[in-house]
Amino acid sequence: DKMLPIAGRLTIVGMVFLVIAIAGGLLLALDVVLGRNEAYVVVAAVLAIVLVSWYGLPAWVRRVS
Repeated sequence: DKMLPIAGRLTIVGMVFLVIAIAGGLLLALDVVLGRNEAYVVVAAVLAIVLVSWYGLPAWVRRVS
């Protein structure tokens, strides 16, 4: 009974850590290739896309339906 909500929360926590790791790896790679300021801009854009996909899209679908 209680296992499903706990598993859902742990999945969300895992996804947060995954996004942080992806952003960190992307920042590390782009810092070498592009430079620090450009890397920050690209990583911020990628994080914005992830946030819109993760929160914005489901909220929009809930509102429309």
